[in-house]
Amino acid sequence: MWFLFAFVFAVLIFCFVGKHPARLLKRGQFVRARQIEIKGKWFYFEEVAFADYHQALHHYFYLIPQFSDRKDLLETKYSYLDWTDTTLRFSDCTLQLVRRVDKIVLIKSHTPMSIAEFERLTKGI
Repeated sequence: MWFLFAFVFAVLIFCFVGKHPARLLKRGQFVRARQIEIKGKWFYFEEVAFADYHQALHHYFYLIPQFSDRKDLLETKYSYLDWTDTTLRFSDCTLQLVRRVDKIVLIKSHTPMSIAEFERLTKGI
């Protein structure tokens, strides 16, 4: 009887702990994460929320160096008008941080691609 109870308990722990991918956005309240396929290319999508616009803006500027300080950064593209998005190209992937009012969204490609191709494929996400 105890063996069955321990087995069920272990399976439940594995199901709850094992299904969550490692978070890339370490700030904010986790909203969702998922894998998306667009025209044969795979992307990782993660979203976090904040209490208001000002907190999202504040944490956005803390998150950018978390990714841009990598040694293999090849290219960067910013939205200079209102700092709503930053796209970074690395040797192994391309990723974009997007600030949407009180949320921050990260979109990361599984394969390396140019910023132009990345933006064309992820437009509208």
